[in-house]
Amino acid sequence: LIEQTSAEVVYSIRFDGTPRYPRQALVESPTVKWVSIGGSGTDHLGRWDPTHVTVTNSAGVAAGMLAECQQVLAVEDPESALRWLNETRLALSFRMAMATLDGRQGAVDSTRRLAELAQAVVVTVLAMAEADMRAAHGAIPGGRF
Repeated sequence: LIEQTSAEVVYSIRFDGTPRYPRQALVESPTVKWVSIGGSGTDHLGRWDPTHVTVTNSAGVAAGMLAECQQVLAVEDPESALRWLNETRLALSFRMAMATLDGRQGAVDSTRRLAELAQAVVVTVLAMAEADMRAAHGAIPGGRF
């Protein structure tokens, strides 16, 4: 796809264990000049030539929303925790909508913030699932969720 479109900028969200991650296509493409990583790390890209391609990440961008969402990890009842997480998500998205409607935040920024919120919710739900799995079955050496 990168080759077909002659993409110069690529936004990539990669999770640990993503099969067939197109590392080479991203950092060695003759057209790609900037790779923007939606997460905080870039280690999955390995080494790249910084004179050929710029790589940036989103470390800390969603930290506030992630902190709000992850407060639910202290709740032991998964059903209550999911309800709390949903209430937090609704409150944060409502604030974003109001900021857009009253002109404090543009539509593009609101869209970005909603994507960051979605990422924070996914990270939180995965952490909840992993904790629940560990509680039920114990830690599995070398296992990842």
